Amino acid sequence: MKSPGLTLILMGVIFSILGITLYSTNPSFIHIPYINFSIVVFITGLFQIREYYNKKVYFAVVSILLLLTWILGLGQIITIFDYISLGVFTIVIIFFAFKIVPDQWKISKDIEHYKKTGI
Repeated sequence: MKSPGLTLILMGVIFSILGITLYSTNPSFIHIPYINFSIVVFITGLFQIREYYNKKVYFAVVSILLLLTWILGLGQIITIFDYISLGVFTIVIIFFAFKIVPDQWKISKDIEHYKKTGI
């Protein structure tokens, strides 16, 4: 059951490195949400690999990263495209963190329960 978590960690690290590299070569607002999303993917992988399914802690971490993105973003927004990008990023993170991940965790728990009990 640890391979999905390991895959998410690997994806998060690769995308973070890519985002930081892009940001260091061309500091632009558009890279900040990309880096933060890769950090959310990495954190999701950590939660899965540790089999720690506390939604409150996970949501708190994701909310802090989303708030950080807004704080950093509002200082660098120049065009209407930046506002739209920030809004789309917010919607994607909220959908990923509050809908997809908890459903996936519930399915993982159900599978583990089925393997143990056979019911």
